[in-house]
Amino acid sequence: MLPIIFGAGEKMKFELRKSYFFLLLSILCQSIASLFSKFAADTVGEGHVLLILTNSYYILSLVCLFFQAIFWQYTLRVLDLSFAYPLTALNNIIIVAFSYFLFHEEVTFNNLIGVLIIMTGIIILNIKSAEQ
Repeated sequence: MLPIIFGAGEKMKFELRKSYFFLLLSILCQSIASLFSKFAADTVGEGHVLLILTNSYYILSLVCLFFQAIFWQYTLRVLDLSFAYPLTALNNIIIVAFSYFLFHEEVTFNNLIGVLIIMTGIIILNIKSAEQ
C-alpha cells in the first residue's frame, strides 16, 4: 500500500509507472521463454515427448511463461488492453536481435524491414494514446 502522504494524482502516477514496469517484465519473460524454447529444441532434437517435458530449458521456458502471465495480469489492472497488447510486439524485435547474436541466425533485409514496421506501429500507437 502507498503511504498516506501521496495524493490521488501521485498514487495514479505511481500505479501507472508500476504497470509499465510490469509490462516490461511481461515482455522480457515472454522473450526469454522463447529463447529457452529454442535452446530446448536444439538440445532435444527429435527426442521423445518425455525428453522434451523433462528438458531443463523447456521447464525454464514454462517458468518464464508463468511469470509472464502474472506480470501481464498486473499490467492490465491499470493499462487498457488496446494500449498494452500492441506493445508486446516488442517481443519480435527482441527475438530477432537475440536470434542473430545468440544463435547466429541470419537476419535478412526483410527481417529488418519487418522490425522497422513494428517499431513504427508502436510509435504511432503511443502518439495517438498520448494525445487522448
